[in-house]
Amino acid sequence: MSVEFYANCVRQFHQKNSVSPTQRMAINPLPEMGAIAGAALELSRRLERAMEKQEDMRWLRAHLILEEPAELVMALAQGDETKALDAAADTLYVLLGAVVTFDWPLDAAFAEVHNSNMSKTRRSDDPGRVRDKGLSYRAPDVEGILRAYRAGKLNRRRPMTVPEGMSALGREDQELVQALVDALTHSPETRRAAQEAVRPIMHSMEDVWKQQRGQATGQ
Repeated sequence: MSVEFYANCVRQFHQKNSVSPTQRMAINPLPEMGAIAGAALELSRRLERAMEKQEDMRWLRAHLILEEPAELVMALAQGDETKALDAAADTLYVLLGAVVTFDWPLDAAFAEVHNSNMSKTRRSDDPGRVRDKGLSYRAPDVEGILRAYRAGKLNRRRPMTVPEGMSALGREDQELVQALVDALTHSPETRRAAQEAVRPIMHSMEDVWKQQRGQATGQ
């Protein structure tokens, strides 16, 4: 999946629950936040010093995972948007580093967590974030996904499988369909059945995509 695909999933969750509306970052300094970020950076340095005596890769990954978000928070506190964006990219990079290092099936886990988050319902008196999960909440089965992956029943790097005749779909549309399929099943057998179930959706998406392409080219 592309980073933009993940971002669109998060955007969908924000819009559903009316949280974190898109906006320009404020640039006024926040000293209290800066002090907290400084404390987090010191913790990352403690991990860095400790990891020099360790061979376990968790020490290195933990140091990086704490250091980069702390630098992001420091940039937010300073009101420096350029540094914040750079730190956000670094944070994503080191998080993916942990995924690569420990061989985790991120695509399937993200789809599972996203579907779980979309089942949450925000209370009207819950400001800023979704704390109360609501009656419709479904907990993510990340354990099941990891177990299936370790057993060889889930391929983290499985290539996109687009049914015959669907190659005209845009990449984002293909990824959307694949995420739907992954969310439905973890096994190859039922995955094929799920692909058949979403085939009509893909036909509709292909028709829309062709119409948009025709309008863009004046055909």
